[in-house]
Amino acid sequence: MLNKQRLVILKIKMIYRHTNKILIFFLSILFLSFPLTSSFGQSLFNGATLNGFKSKQCTRIFLTSGTSYTVPSDWNNSSNAIEVIGAGGGGATGGADYTGAGGGGGGYSKAANVALTAGSTVTYQVGAGGAISTSGTDTYFCNSTSSCTSISDSAVQVGAKGGGGGGVDNGVGGSGGAAASGVGATKYSGGSGVTVNNLPGSGCGGGGAAGPNGSGSAGGNPTWYNPGGTGGGGNGGGLSTAGSPNYGQDGPDGGAGGTATDGTPGGQGGIPTTAYVEIPPGRGSDGSGGGGGCYQGGGGVDFSGANGGNGAEWTGYGSGGGGGGAAGGGFNDDSGGNGGLYGGGGGGGGQVRAGTSSGGTGANGLIVVSYGPDC
Repeated sequence: MLNKQRLVILKIKMIYRHTNKILIFFLSILFLSFPLTSSFGQSLFNGATLNGFKSKQCTRIFLTSGTSYTVPSDWNNSSNAIEVIGAGGGGATGGADYTGAGGGGGGYSKAANVALTAGSTVTYQVGAGGAISTSGTDTYFCNSTSSCTSISDSAVQVGAKGGGGGGVDNGVGGSGGAAASGVGATKYSGGSGVTVNNLPGSGCGGGGAAGPNGSGSAGGNPTWYNPGGTGGGGNGGGLSTAGSPNYGQDGPDGGAGGTATDGTPGGQGGIPTTAYVEIPPGRGSDGSGGGGGCYQGGGGVDFSGANGGNGAEWTGYGSGGGGGGAAGGGFNDDSGGNGGLYGGGGGGGGQVRAGTSSGGTGANGLIVVSYGPDC
């Protein structure tokens, strides 16, 4: 009888041990399935290493200001990428007898496996968005603190051009930051701001910034004489489209913003209603373009263009959409929409009966530094 009791107890212990091992195994898998997060808001571990499960370790840092960077102690020269977006150009101001052209979006460049010395300090420049009719400045990253005062200097490892400012007095739209003038293995151009083409009335949309998926799209072209503003261009590549034109001869509606790289629709164009008010143009989102302002004919009231959407290729960061153009034909001081973060071009001001219609400002540039064995 005693031997039988001992046998039963032994079997219970064996079952308990095996159950614990199985439970611990599944709990380990569950725990390691959730990514750890860095202080910069990006995933450091996107998987797990346990009995053959693949590890994915990558640190990502975003630089939006400052001029110097201390290379981290765990920098990996054989597994890194540095990506940059140039700043957007500002849209031009419209006046009593002229319309403002849109600003161009910033370009994009990428360099992989950049050799840096851990613990050393290097210099960079984040492009500044252009004011009215002013070009955005270049964004670049160097491997030292010397020979790093312009994108063409010898220490520059990766660089992207800023977008051009919109031309004044029925001028030419700002050019997108040119890929050919950038530095890096992968390069895309920003979308161009829209040229007025001697069609008075509507302000012209700004160009979208280029991004990791491709070139930015242009703002919408004006069609005939139309006081409604045109839409801003979508951000770089993928499903991105140009901003929409305004609608019909003497029509008051604004054009919609261009679609973003991920397919997010642009902001709707402004629509006039009764009593001299409007359904306002929609702001872009996830890098889509801002909608153009509309004109309310009876009272001579025109409305501003909407801002371009902030980009989202990385969580909370990306290439921005272009600002929508302001409506023209009224008496009030409206303005073009600002470019979206990062690198979107500003929309142009519309032709007004008195005063001015300000151009929108371009958005600042961006630097993204990624390193680690699985970047």
